[in-house]
Amino acid sequence: MSDFDKTTSGSVGGLFAGIAMIAAGIGVGVYPALRQAPARLSEFVAVGIMMLGAFVVVYQGHELRRKRLR
Repeated sequence: MSDFDKTTSGSVGGLFAGIAMIAAGIGVGVYPALRQAPARLSEFVAVGIMMLGAFVVVYQGHELRRKRLR
């Protein structure tokens, strides 16, 4: 038997991608406030990007901790 059961599933790149998406969402949300411009669609997009990033971080964290099945 190999150590296949002891290896984790997933990659650390997914965590970094999720964190980058959260940071991008914050940037999209803050940009209109810094320019004192009306935020038409940017708030909606910022919240969507941050929620998707949070989902990716939680999912990849779960996958990194989970053991693979045979």
